[in-house]
Amino acid sequence: MSKSRSHTMFIERDMHRSRAFQKLSKSATTILFEFLYRRRLEQRGSEWVVTNNGEIIFSYREAKKLFGFVPSTMASSISQLVENGFIDIAHQGVATSKDSSRYAISQRWRDYGTDKFIEQTRQKDTRKLGFADPKRKKIATEMESVSLSKPIAISLFKRVATN
Repeated sequence: MSKSRSHTMFIERDMHRSRAFQKLSKSATTILFEFLYRRRLEQRGSEWVVTNNGEIIFSYREAKKLFGFVPSTMASSISQLVENGFIDIAHQGVATSKDSSRYAISQRWRDYGTDKFIEQTRQKDTRKLGFADPKRKKIATEMESVSLSKPIAISLFKRVATN
């Protein structure tokens, strides 16, 4: 495969026919195909090597734009791909700080359903960043407790109506 971006991707027959692949949801399969499309392969001798492994970026925003997937669909798809051995999370990013997650293509799927399979799950982010920040939670809680009284709502409406 040349270093320029091709409009094709390679899927191993063994992967397609594997028990791990058959367990994937439609959305997880779509996300897997996108990861396979984004990998860069280089032939070294008789082997093909992923040269950008651990550096593959695919954001939730891109999943929404390309496939219409909401964040919960993307999250569950990534979890399935990690749990079934197709990808690993090399770096867990934070969307609110524009720190992208980076992924690696894994071969763990080959051992899925056997004693040799190395189980992994998507790690829960405990860094308390973004909307999980306790300061932001406090502000959100305070905002929920604020309610507008009728006179304020009516006066705002009248101002808009008279202008």
